[in-house]
Amino acid sequence: MTGVQTCALPIYQFHFGLHLRVGTTGSGFSWRPNFDLGIGDGVTHTAVNVEVIRRFAVSPNGWAPYLGGGAGANFSEFDSPQYADDLDGFGSYFQTGFGLHVIGGFERDLGGESIFIEARLGGLDAPGLKITGGWSVFR
Repeated sequence: MTGVQTCALPIYQFHFGLHLRVGTTGSGFSWRPNFDLGIGDGVTHTAVNVEVIRRFAVSPNGWAPYLGGGAGANFSEFDSPQYADDLDGFGSYFQTGFGLHVIGGFERDLGGESIFIEARLGGLDAPGLKITGGWSVFR
């Protein structure tokens, strides 16, 4: 499955990305590599993640909860005046890092496609909190 994900947070960052669900097992585990691009507030943030997701049984209302975690490479470019002392001479400052995160969310099957909403808490160099809603296609 591939999908589109997007989010708007009150911290002036908007992110969107793509994910792919790989190798779903009978026990509900799957790999989910993904790519995120966040923009806003003078920062462009790019993340390449690999996650393991465990989906649970579908509830009577049609939503299936899931939990997971992952790791990723994070790249940030700052061009805001608040970072002016750290500019690289070309008008921006770059930072790279490694991050870990835990995920919790809900997904609803739409017959070949699905919609989802999730929260992702990050540590190390990953963003602290991301709330994401999205649409998964090509299941």
